[in-house]
Amino acid sequence: MGSAAVEPGPRGVRVNAVAPGLVRTPRAVALPGAAGRRRNAENAPSGRVAETRDTTIGGAE
Repeated sequence: MGSAAVEPGPRGVRVNAVAPGLVRTPRAVALPGAAGRRRNAENAPSGRVAETRDTTIGGAE
């Protein structure tokens, strides 16, 4: 997930955005229930819901 610019980079395309989809927050965890949380994780490309640390500036922890 952290290498979105690898393929288009040589053609001069820059990737400078973080778009994690659903991020685990107290509200996001509480609303969908266990089945919804499982579905959210299954639908995420990484197989899990993003944590807030995944969206820090520069993508670094």
